Amino acid sequence: MAPPGKTLIVTEHFCFRGDATWKASDEELSESTVASLVNLRLINRHEVLNRVVVRIPCAYPLFEVGYAEHYRTICGYLSRYRNLHPIGRGGLFKYCNMDHAIESGITAAEEILLKNVRSAGIFDDRLAPTGTHS
Repeated sequence: MAPPGKTLIVTEHFCFRGDATWKASDEELSESTVASLVNLRLINRHEVLNRVVVRIPCAYPLFEVGYAEHYRTICGYLSRYRNLHPIGRGGLFKYCNMDHAIESGITAAEEILLKNVRSAGIFDDRLAPTGTHS
């Protein structure tokens, strides 16, 4: 988890064990990730406090009989963290296509922005999620 007042961003690089991405150094992977996030204007380079690379072979979620009970237990536990926003295939543990995965990230960002605007006592219609909140 991120320290208070900070944000943790997790990114994924899909690859195959042994390919160029898998073999890239931690520094190469983390630098290309930061550069991409900066290029997308999602972060400023000076905001990056730490980077960690974890290589996980066979990381795609697999559903097994009875998983729903475990899933509910985990979701119940994670719901205690009001600043945690699980998104995408891994965070939601759902098989969804890329547009749904991206949509879950956009929705989380809209909710965070709306919460921040409301807690500041200001409301700007440009930050309200379209059609989801009044």
